[in-house]
Amino acid sequence: MIYLLATLAFADPTVDALEAELERNITKLELEDADSPYFLAYQLSERERINITATLGGVVREWRSPSRRLGVHVRVGDPEVDSSHFGSRWDDRGFDSRGLGIQASPTEIRRAGWLLADAQYKAAVENLSRKIASRRGRLDMKRPPDFAPTEGVQFKGETKTLPSEENLAQVCRELSAVFLKHPDVAWSEAQCSASAGRKVIVDSSDTRVVLPTAETSIYAAGSIRAEDGTYAWDHASWLVSEIEHLPSLEEMKAETEAAAQRLEAWAAAPALEDEYAGPVIFSGSAAVDLFAQLLLPALSGTPEMDELGFTGEVEKGKDPLRLKRRILPTGWSVVDNPVSDDPLPSSFTHDDAGVEASEVTVVEDGLVRNLLMSRIPNKDGSETNGHARGGLGEELTGQPSNVRVQAAKEVSWKKMVKQGLAMAASYDLDHVLLVRSLRDEGLEGEGSPGFFSMIVFGGGEESALMAPLDVVRLYKDGREERIRGLEVGGADLRTLRDVVAAGANSQKTFYYDTSDNFGSESVPVTLSAPDVLIGEMVFVPHEGTAPEPPRLKSPLQAGK
Repeated sequence: MIYLLATLAFADPTVDALEAELERNITKLELEDADSPYFLAYQLSERERINITATLGGVVREWRSPSRRLGVHVRVGDPEVDSSHFGSRWDDRGFDSRGLGIQASPTEIRRAGWLLADAQYKAAVENLSRKIASRRGRLDMKRPPDFAPTEGVQFKGETKTLPSEENLAQVCRELSAVFLKHPDVAWSEAQCSASAGRKVIVDSSDTRVVLPTAETSIYAAGSIRAEDGTYAWDHASWLVSEIEHLPSLEEMKAETEAAAQRLEAWAAAPALEDEYAGPVIFSGSAAVDLFAQLLLPALSGTPEMDELGFTGEVEKGKDPLRLKRRILPTGWSVVDNPVSDDPLPSSFTHDDAGVEASEVTVVEDGLVRNLLMSRIPNKDGSETNGHARGGLGEELTGQPSNVRVQAAKEVSWKKMVKQGLAMAASYDLDHVLLVRSLRDEGLEGEGSPGFFSMIVFGGGEESALMAPLDVVRLYKDGREERIRGLEVGGADLRTLRDVVAAGANSQKTFYYDTSDNFGSESVPVTLSAPDVLIGEMVFVPHEGTAPEPPRLKSPLQAGK
């Protein structure tokens, strides 16, 4: 009776169609000499999207389209050992999605669900067989279960609607026009996009959840070439849930102007000639990016899957951090709270599996106390805490949402600089490095004439941190000397244990790529982190061959 009332409360033909097809497949789908599915879920995304691109004050691309896509999760076996968490990234393993017609009827939705479930059930049966065979005779330590079932959830949120197309177009035109005043910027554009709608989740544990979805993303970006032929890219960007939460147009234009000026200053700066080893201050955007790139990947509690190679060898996936490990200085904390009162695109009441979201204290007194969990257990934990995130038809992993990094003690900017200079003296330096922004990996190559042979700055195998973009030598008298051409000599999670002072927090919202944990979906994340002084880091001069520049100057440079 309770299930019937929950179902009737939705009164939605689309949800009814998904429920009916799920019930048919979970009870009747079978192959001879094979297990039937023990868990099945459908995810349906219904969104309308706007995307507008403008350059130098004019719109060059604009489209608006609805989108409907259906995903399926099929698990065969049992929660201890099932068909998931094993196989090639490129093969079906029981998880997939497909597009739907914009006006697909309930009958067409059922047919799409039937085809998806059938194909992924067969793939899951085959994958389970390979998985069991690969473990015969292996002396691996005891593994955690593959899945942690939960009780069903019923929730229905309101479907979101798109903002005015003309409002977005105006923002794009005016932000792109800022670069008209900067003829040395070789490439620039503004891109404004918005999507709104809902996500429907139904599964065989009696979950029936409808979640509102809404995101508005704005970025204005440009690239510039220095005299030695190297390129840099910079941007101003905003990610909000709805357009009314954006800053004023004048504020956005001012930030775009600042990005253009940073590019010009970068191109005019001398390149680093010798290795730098010593203290480094990360402030503002660079401080947030430091924690985003080094800390956030470590917060996921989802083990990596065991990968099956082309020749049949199996590479065991890495386990997540173990609890009670120190990753930050004494007294520091990290809290993730998806259920924020602020209207952030990274907030949610229920995760992508339909599980109710909850606040999690991940780090306490510098030690890992919890991790962000989906329904995939690890060696230290078996229960989800409502942080499953990922794309349709993907195995959902524990991922961050609204993260706050809190230092044990906040010092003033003046004290932090003074301490940094004192530490630099022991390295026989008369300055400390101050990093205000890092390169954005997502922009590297945009507008470069040598896009496919371009040099990728920062990151790489030896460092998990992108190279600095806005970086200066800061002297005792307050003088700043900008430099460029730095690459990180090596940085990883352990670098954060060398933080010796922290200042005020900065916050930003951005798309976070979850693909390092076998997904391909970028999800909105909001991160608040303090300015920090790190006791020692190494930066080395950039090495490599620059791409061939254009033979003529930009038409914007005429007369220069």
